[in-house]
Amino acid sequence: MSDDDRAATLPFAAVRVRLSEMQRALEGPQVDLIVLAKAYAALANAMLEDVQRAGQRSMRFEAACKSLDLRTTKTALQRFIADT
Repeated sequence: MSDDDRAATLPFAAVRVRLSEMQRALEGPQVDLIVLAKAYAALANAMLEDVQRAGQRSMRFEAACKSLDLRTTKTALQRFIADT
């Protein structure tokens, strides 16, 4: 069994994969902020999906995913920040 196969059987396997992608985005002397931001959004989404798969709910993860979604308008984000 490969490391990837073993990792896929672990709890929160998708989170582990996305975290590795985020770490790779930070390697080297230059960091592409777009790549890093996409990796961060993918990590947050993987966290939410794994929490939901475990039969739980997290409004904080839901909020994080919504705030990182590029389809969420700036005004919606500004309203959210103003409410906190």
